[in-house]
Amino acid sequence: MTSPILVWDLDKTLGFFEPLYKHWNHDLPVTIQFRPGMIQTLRRLKEQGFIHRLLTLASTRAAHIVLEAAGIRELFFAIEGIGLRGKGDVEGIGAEHGL
Repeated sequence: MTSPILVWDLDKTLGFFEPLYKHWNHDLPVTIQFRPGMIQTLRRLKEQGFIHRLLTLASTRAAHIVLEAAGIRELFFAIEGIGLRGKGDVEGIGAEHGL
């Protein structure tokens, strides 16, 4: 049996990260904000056998920065940003997992 897969978006789904993009090329401190309870939910779902994947229109680099800053990069099987997969390509992701 295949493990259940959850495909997440970054911005406005997991949290709010626009300040990161506004200050991308500056040496300004940036605060990232996850939705309340989201990190705990991601951890619990992973413990229950869910596979997390991130599919975002943000850059892969930005997604890695956000997830690593929050200490949850290891919860995600794959992170795919703009240019790696089309928006909403959950069918392609499903095919990779034999669905």
